[in-house]
Amino acid sequence: MASDHTLVLDNEAAQALADVRHPKHRSVLAYVDARARRSGRRRVAPSILVPTAVRVEAELDRRSPSTTALGRMRVRDVPLDGHRADRAVALRGQAGGSTVDTCVAEVAASEPGPVTVLTADLTDVPALLAEASSRAVVHRI
Repeated sequence: MASDHTLVLDNEAAQALADVRHPKHRSVLAYVDARARRSGRRRVAPSILVPTAVRVEAELDRRSPSTTALGRMRVRDVPLDGHRADRAVALRGQAGGSTVDTCVAEVAASEPGPVTVLTADLTDVPALLAEASSRAVVHRI
């Protein structure tokens, strides 16, 4: 059953979800669970996306046993292909921000339907989303 909501994780949110010892692990997990409960009796888990640039910055190697939580939750990588890179370059040129924040915003802006970005950055990510004319919501972790 397809999800009706998409979550896009930034560096800290991805680290928190992957590592049960991370101080924000429980809060990120609780948010994901709350999203699933909002889907009604179906309890459809939200689609969870991580731009590959985020995985590199967060040092999340999918082959490592420490990242098994990402696999269990069906977290999907979003590769930075040429088309996405061109859109991210244009967005960064207009709004600034880091490469990783720009990739997070590009992924969120490209997704159809409701999107929430889980991030600790309440400056650059919202500005990038606004520049991209995205309706994505930012949830602070």
